[in-house]
Amino acid sequence: MRTDSKSNRVALAPISPLFGIRITTSRLVLRVPTDEDLVDLLRLARAGVHPAGESPFINDWASLPSPTFERRFLQYFWALRGEWSIHRWRLPFGAFTHAGEPIGVQQIQATNFLALRTLRSGTWVGLARQRSGFGTEMREAVLELCFRTLGAQFADAGTNETNAGARGMLERLGYRWNGEGMTANGATSMPTPIVNYRLDAATWLTTPRAHIAIHGIDRALGLFGIAGESEASRPSSQSSSDGRAVDRVSAMA
Repeated sequence: MRTDSKSNRVALAPISPLFGIRITTSRLVLRVPTDEDLVDLLRLARAGVHPAGESPFINDWASLPSPTFERRFLQYFWALRGEWSIHRWRLPFGAFTHAGEPIGVQQIQATNFLALRTLRSGTWVGLARQRSGFGTEMREAVLELCFRTLGAQFADAGTNETNAGARGMLERLGYRWNGEGMTANGATSMPTPIVNYRLDAATWLTTPRAHIAIHGIDRALGLFGIAGESEASRPSSQSSSDGRAVDRVSAMA
């Protein structure tokens, strides 16, 4: 991790509060990536996010050749910043170890969230750090944010029918089968079967997760359109089962 990433984040957070959000778990820190973080994540992705010859993602972005891959990788994240609105948003988190090593990206997104209280999420982990539980830990972290802080009622997800790893991760987190469908995958637009999953708030909120802490969210709530909501309209559990309060002050990463 570059030493200037933290200073840039401190400067950005008062202007764009999304950069002040930080989720910590037992092994990871999830934060909205600065440009310096994006360079590290780009290198991680370029080194591989799935074995050669496989295509586990609904959108096969990782197989693009250089320099198209690098350019589109950066353009994608830059576009997410510019297109943000209360009615449609996509929020990417870079996942890093506590020592600063990049692990992958965990994204959440929603359309008409205030009305539907439903979101989707996607995960990728660098090939060298797969099969270590990081993908599950990353998604668990953002689901805690979504259900316990943002007041989501449902979290939807979809994956290629053949992606057994992703399906197993979703099921371990409490997602349940929610139908099947088809999508056009990759540049060739070949039809690809997908499996859809759904997780509801009632299932999620039954389990305390004291190892997850959410920082810096209060200043960003207005960007989701929920800053003026009463506490009664959002899940009220902001402390763990052992009474440890979740830190929701505006701490800078």
